[in-house]
Amino acid sequence: MVGDYLRLTNGIIRRSDNILIPTDPGNRDFQEYQAWLEAGNAPDELPPPTPAENLATNIQVRNSLLGIATLAIDPLKDAIDLDIATENDGAMLGAWKLYRVLVNRTDLNVLDPTWPTQPI
Repeated sequence: MVGDYLRLTNGIIRRSDNILIPTDPGNRDFQEYQAWLEAGNAPDELPPPTPAENLATNIQVRNSLLGIATLAIDPLKDAIDLDIATENDGAMLGAWKLYRVLVNRTDLNVLDPTWPTQPI
């Protein structure tokens, strides 16, 4: 019956008891779900987030990525300030600063932003 299950990105919700079923072939509940699908049923899809929910999520991701960048930048700046930087520190500092700027310029209003790749 349609409406019995809700498909999420990380599993399935069985609506009768609100249990999250992992997508694990060895899980009995997942096996029952697969049989339910094979019988011609279809799960409900998770509704898209509202614009406010999407923005809030993207702000959290952005802030996390900016924090990662700052944690990488600060020791590189310290090494340069203390004149103990390695040959690679200056290049890495530039790469992390560019990354931080690009993260900050990412459009947070789109549904699935393309985040820049972190320097290696």
